[in-house]
Amino acid sequence: RLEHGLLRVTVSDAEAAACESLAAVETAADEVAALNASSTVDDAKAAQASLASAIDDLKMSAAEVADADTAAIEAAVDDISAAITGASGSDTIAAAVDEVQASSAALDTAVTEMRNGLECTTS
Repeated sequence: RLEHGLLRVTVSDAEAAACESLAAVETAADEVAALNASSTVDDAKAAQASLASAIDDLKMSAAEVADADTAAIEAAVDDISAAITGASGSDTIAAAVDEVQASSAALDTAVTEMRNGLECTTS
């Protein structure tokens, strides 16, 4: 059992929470992966915000299990954020789409590795 404030969290419960958070990251990552050259910057920023929120939740739940895989996920998310943040207004993200897609693929790989390490069932 892990001590979490006044609550005792079993490893099994912590792993289940991390798996749920990981599923939310995958959903948000799918939104990022769906961005294309015609997507607006506003669309990209909304996808980025959703991903950032899901990552925050994942960090909290993964901290109770292990931090090993979160570094690769955070690096991919940082790359996505940097590419999207560089764009402005309601223009399309055509100039950044290649970088966003490459970072999205790296994120997918890191999420898969974490899912396998936690032995999550697929969502």
